[in-house]
Amino acid sequence: MDKDKLLNLLINKERVVVRFIKKDGSTRMMNCTLNPDVIPEIVGTSAPRPEHLITVYDIDNDGWRSINLENGVDIVEVYE
Repeated sequence: MDKDKLLNLLINKERVVVRFIKKDGSTRMMNCTLNPDVIPEIVGTSAPRPEHLITVYDIDNDGWRSINLENGVDIVEVYE
């Protein structure tokens, strides 16, 4: 997955469903976003991360999560 394409979708869309490989090797689906209109102000902002990690707001769990792009990420669905 191209990092710039993923970031663009996360910032400009209401919700993006991604599938990725977790650190323990299991596969996870996550509803996430970086759209400032969707993220509640109370959660703050994410900390800087290494280039191979992307930090997203997990809509279902109401918090920040990291995705390792080196493990593979697929966009499953995009919602306006």
